[in-house]
Amino acid sequence: MKRKLLKQIKSQWHSNLWLVIELVIISVVLWYIIDLLAVMTQSMLEPNGFNIEHCYSLTLRRSGELKPGETEMTSGQENLEILKRLRRYPGVEGVAVSNAVEPYCGNFMGVNMMDVDNDSLMYGSDSPSLRYGKANADFLRVFRIEGARGETPEQLAKLFGKGGRNILAAENFTQSVDSGAQVYNPIDLVGHRFKRGKKDYKLVAVLKNVKREDTTPLKYNSLVLEYLDDNSEDEVDWIGSLSIRVRPEADKDFVARFREDMARQFHVGLSYIADIKSFDLIRDDRLSEESKMKSKLYIVVGFLLLNVFLGLLGTFWYRTRQRVSEMAVRMTFGATRGSIFRRLMSEGVILLVIATVIAICIDCTIAYLELNMRPEGDHLTLGMIALASGITFLLALTMIFLGVYFPARAAMKVEPAVALHDE
Repeated sequence: MKRKLLKQIKSQWHSNLWLVIELVIISVVLWYIIDLLAVMTQSMLEPNGFNIEHCYSLTLRRSGELKPGETEMTSGQENLEILKRLRRYPGVEGVAVSNAVEPYCGNFMGVNMMDVDNDSLMYGSDSPSLRYGKANADFLRVFRIEGARGETPEQLAKLFGKGGRNILAAENFTQSVDSGAQVYNPIDLVGHRFKRGKKDYKLVAVLKNVKREDTTPLKYNSLVLEYLDDNSEDEVDWIGSLSIRVRPEADKDFVARFREDMARQFHVGLSYIADIKSFDLIRDDRLSEESKMKSKLYIVVGFLLLNVFLGLLGTFWYRTRQRVSEMAVRMTFGATRGSIFRRLMSEGVILLVIATVIAICIDCTIAYLELNMRPEGDHLTLGMIALASGITFLLALTMIFLGVYFPARAAMKVEPAVALHDE
């Protein structure tokens, strides 16, 4: 049967050639669309590495005049007092002080770090870039950041808060070395001395990967935290970001209650808390424009996919309908409905395989020339090309199956004599 099928395909080379060309074009277009969908969705499937449930951002300001009878203090002293009052406030579970590293932060401070204990190997010179900032130990508890070796936020906070120039780094930071340099297991680097500028630091633990926000792929950024002593007047003289986590049972009416108490309890000297906003709202505000753009892209991509599917389905539907007389002749000579369907399907699969091989060559050329809609520096790998090509093949195969099955099923219900007479 296989030899006869190949001979038939060869004898009908003119019509099959145009069909292969159509399948090649459709395969390349499908592959391109699937890669675009992968770029749009891959970051959403990665874990964030942080948790913002029951978390709030506080706006801290300093202005105005002292209240009558108040003693003048430095901004550091005022901030220390506000932190103490926040920790005592009913329902507050933790208070995080940070700079440029809190979730959905618009600021970005990138650095390079040198591993002093490992031949002065430099990190941060390649993707992912090192997103650097300072944070207190409570930052880990507030945002539920966990360790790469299974450490809980509480355990990490104890390690981090022992004092000194301690740093924590997300596990993907070792990927940020120059191309060709050895990539070490980040766990093996715990205890190493790192240099940033003229200052030395000690890596005390490795964190699970932490994203900047939901839509930022992990391969773009890696988090590095320097310890901030929130009991030091100098350290809290200026606070970049102030965040709190509220106990779940106290979160129902927390914002309304806190707003009523802000002016009375959290106005110390010239410093005061001006506003409170949930991180859920911050996330929505931050991602709203990007979500709208992605929604439009999904609609366009969906429309393109629908047209591709209908085109391929229609081609094989029409092709099968045109071969009713051939099916009738085969049934007259004893062929079963199953054997006829398998023959038609095998023909479509052979043509699809030929087209797929050609299409993969074109796909690799597109990837090599970086003609895909990917962010700068995000290169396609052979694994990604193979995965997208496999999905493309399965989708095209599904359309071929539907385009053969339904018209063939209807045609084979007709008596062979009637089909031949109509022909």
